[in-house]
Amino acid sequence: MKIILEKIYLVLVFCGIIIFQSCNQSDDAFEVPITFSSQIVKAGDIFEISGGGFGKDPELVKVSINGKDQVIESITDNKIKVQLAKKTFSGKVKVLVSGINGNNIEKESEEVINYHPTYRVENLFKKGGRSVAVNQQGDIYLFTNNANLIMVPAGTTNPQILNGEDVDFSDLLVHSNGKVYAITYVYSSIFEVTDGVSTIYGSKETTPKRYYEDKIGSFSRMVEAPDGELLIVMEHEDKTAASIFRYDVNSKETKLLYNDIVDAQLPYYDSNSRLNIIGQDYDTGENNQLYQIEDDEIKVVMTYTDLEKKVQNRWTTAVDHPGIGTILLQRDQGLFLMDNEYSLSEIELDKEEQGDYFDFYMTPDMDLVIVQNKEDAFVKKLVID
Repeated sequence: MKIILEKIYLVLVFCGIIIFQSCNQSDDAFEVPITFSSQIVKAGDIFEISGGGFGKDPELVKVSINGKDQVIESITDNKIKVQLAKKTFSGKVKVLVSGINGNNIEKESEEVINYHPTYRVENLFKKGGRSVAVNQQGDIYLFTNNANLIMVPAGTTNPQILNGEDVDFSDLLVHSNGKVYAITYVYSSIFEVTDGVSTIYGSKETTPKRYYEDKIGSFSRMVEAPDGELLIVMEHEDKTAASIFRYDVNSKETKLLYNDIVDAQLPYYDSNSRLNIIGQDYDTGENNQLYQIEDDEIKVVMTYTDLEKKVQNRWTTAVDHPGIGTILLQRDQGLFLMDNEYSLSEIELDKEEQGDYFDFYMTPDMDLVIVQNKEDAFVKKLVID
């Protein structure tokens, strides 16, 4: 009888521990709002999360920002010290406490923690270029300044020549279908790039080209639309405006979308899937404007008057970086970051990391591969941490 009572006692104690732990991890204390000790942080910083009901076992707690797990340095029931991981970027802090039998509890901060990115430049290989693209495997496609289209496999410095001194490409793009496309300024043609280069729209024999309402122009830049079509900017021959038309990569049909957009140069899509176009007077370098197109309405949302106005400093590249905002390149002038209010600030690099940057492309890990239009220049990688 004594043995049976002892077993019953042990079972009751064990159940009590389980109940206590379960109550402890689902305690009302966890309903205390999550706050953090620092508003602006960078990779490697230690910041403190305050709240309640965290428990004391770091194995049962996970902290994440933008879905990226953070390193827990120490934990008490109402405070967690966290080291911020690289490429976390700004976002709300989530705390997940694991309970018994999968009874997990998750809490998210009301405020956003502001991530301050750091920048460093790495040399990849020596080769001047005018346009660059990077696929999901990290292979680099480069149109060199001696008119070769090359591909440098990921992790190597050995170029493979795809097209030699035949066509002057003005832009390269890796499509979401995995294919690489190129356009030409001189012949206004579209090419598909695989082990070589093949024409899929236009040809040398069709120059001079006449497209849409007798406009003569040249292909300058392109961007992939959310529906997978290519949107191509065609600068008019008189250098006063541009047309934008779409190219369906499946049906290989083209259609005029917008005509006579004054000074239009550089298209890109923002995080809201809106088409934006940077404009600049082709002859004077003035009239730096940001156009936004939504519901087929074209409007100017910002005019930049404090930029250095030189015709050679054309806007060449723009991309909406998911972590830090829109990054733009003004040729030979520098990299700029655009915030939600459309204000521009220059990305400051160390003097030895600066260069006559000509084009860039965002990599799968959200860094930038940058080219310079000089034969002895390095192709560089801007690491954004």
